[in-house]
Amino acid sequence: MRSIFPLLLLVSLSAAAQADMTVGVILSTTGPGASLGIPERNTVALLPKEIAGQAVKYVVLDDGSDSTAAAKNARKLVSENRVDLLIGSTTVPTSAAVAQIAKESKTAQIAPEKLQEASGADGKVDNSKLQTLLERELGGSFPLNDPRLI
Repeated sequence: MRSIFPLLLLVSLSAAAQADMTVGVILSTTGPGASLGIPERNTVALLPKEIAGQAVKYVVLDDGSDSTAAAKNARKLVSENRVDLLIGSTTVPTSAAVAQIAKESKTAQIAPEKLQEASGADGKVDNSKLQTLLERELGGSFPLNDPRLI
């Protein structure tokens, strides 16, 4: 079973960047990826609802281990819930679908699966809030591709 500590650390740290932060979480709690998605969903329930006096709201959606559903959920979270951060999804194909939406909407994403950076000529994801938070909380310069964060 994969360690989810880095995911928890980044979510916890990123939540302190704004007064009220909404985190969209897309997981495969049904379908072939459910054996991984269900424990991930249970972990989200344990994440702090408040960090340093700042409220954190988690919106969790199931993609059914389907890439099309993952993309649809990501679009919904970005457009309707106006999330500050996307987490997900459980499998590589669903994570890749979420990454495309994160890239288009310039929303930061934490993917439990390793993906290439979602960037293009002018389509870079704005991770400046996360970057600033990491530098403030951990001290020093922390480029997001720093091996200490991987």
